[in-house]
Amino acid sequence: MNELKQWGGIAFIVLYYFLVVRHYEALTMAPPVHSRSVEVLEDSPLCLCRYVSLPNCFLAFYCVNARNAQTLEKTGMLSSYWRGAFASLLCLPCALWWFQNAVRTALGARTMDPCVNCCYSCCFPWCVVAQHAEALDAATGQRLESCMQVGRDPWASKRFDAEEQGLLSSPVCDAMYGDKDAKPIEV
Repeated sequence: MNELKQWGGIAFIVLYYFLVVRHYEALTMAPPVHSRSVEVLEDSPLCLCRYVSLPNCFLAFYCVNARNAQTLEKTGMLSSYWRGAFASLLCLPCALWWFQNAVRTALGARTMDPCVNCCYSCCFPWCVVAQHAEALDAATGQRLESCMQVGRDPWASKRFDAEEQGLLSSPVCDAMYGDKDAKPIEV
């Protein structure tokens, strides 16, 4: 029975690649400091229920190797989904511990203390994978929808438009938030 379960997991890893990973765009640049992805990563992985979508939660708990391999490839930690899947199959806690801080940095968050990193990676790997998955979705503006379809997050463009257009660094914002070099606003 264990052998059947193992082969089923490997079959899902292959199927997941063709249904999802091939269509999911890679992270091209680190998200802004005050983005949703950073907010998700700065919280404890144990408190992530309020952030994680149902598909990411399901994949993190039941198909953890495939979901972790996708995150490792799309953040640029590994050049191939298959390498990430192999590393996750061999020893998921070791793969998480090794890549955790690099993934966090790529997604715009601070690094984690090595002891805390080891504790989360060994004792709560599903929570770490779910947290990384949700942060990656937020950073790329994509999301996994039902039936394993990759979709666009309709709110992602609204969140980043202001920063891309330079509205957050305008003289009005600088004056409001205390930039010493900003000139007073005349009405």
